[in-house]
Amino acid sequence: MTALPERFAGLPEAERWSEVQGWLWERRIEEIAGLPVAERRELIAALAARCDGHAGLALAKLYLATPLDAEFIAAERGAEERLAADLSGDRTLAAARKGWPTLGPNQRIAALARVVEQVAAAARVMPPAVAAAWTEAEGGFLNLAEYDPENRTVRFNAGEDGMLESFAASFEHALHEARHHVQLRLCESIDPADPRAAQLRLFAANRDAYLTPEAARMGGYLEARPIEVYRAQPLEADASRFAASVIGLMARPAAAARPAPARPIKVAP
Repeated sequence: MTALPERFAGLPEAERWSEVQGWLWERRIEEIAGLPVAERRELIAALAARCDGHAGLALAKLYLATPLDAEFIAAERGAEERLAADLSGDRTLAAARKGWPTLGPNQRIAALARVVEQVAAAARVMPPAVAAAWTEAEGGFLNLAEYDPENRTVRFNAGEDGMLESFAASFEHALHEARHHVQLRLCESIDPADPRAAQLRLFAANRDAYLTPEAARMGGYLEARPIEVYRAQPLEADASRFAASVIGLMARPAAAARPAPARPIKVAP
């Protein structure tokens, strides 16, 4: 690191990081974005390892000031193009989309499980389980879908307030939540020579310092921006980028050039 460690180099370890957090608290996001990108990444990793309530605001600012790595995005492009082609050519998924209004919840989830499976296959990782969740809106907030990292399960909300009535929304959330599974599998073992390594290290740090929408209410001038903070953290920013990229690629005529064979998908009970 450069400016920040030099500024606090003479302090004991615990006191030094307390001072670093205080320094970040006092800076606007635009100022933090002016730090070298390598320094911002190192700060995220260091603060995530020491994460507590006091580190939250500093991390939130760093997340907002640190966009996804361009080299990582470029390295992922080929796999996203192949996935878009496979999904576009999946005859079973196409039939489910056409008949979506007539399908029951379990049939819809079985179709979405195909999406989840193919996202994992494109990344060359074992797929997660897929299950239904019967959740109603609580406090105005509703999980449309979620990834459970402990059980490696993607759950779709099949309750009356859920999103399964819309194929487009269901499909987007299937991509997004399956991407979370892929992210966490990829950052389990990071090859330093991998062009994606810098971003994968941030995924690992974010895994240990994940901000829920509730935790993203930071107070001060970030108080009104919890969803922005939530979406800016590396895992969420990449999952949203990934879903938008695949959907955009599928909209291109070339995406349907490679039909995929119909095959059954197992769905977790």
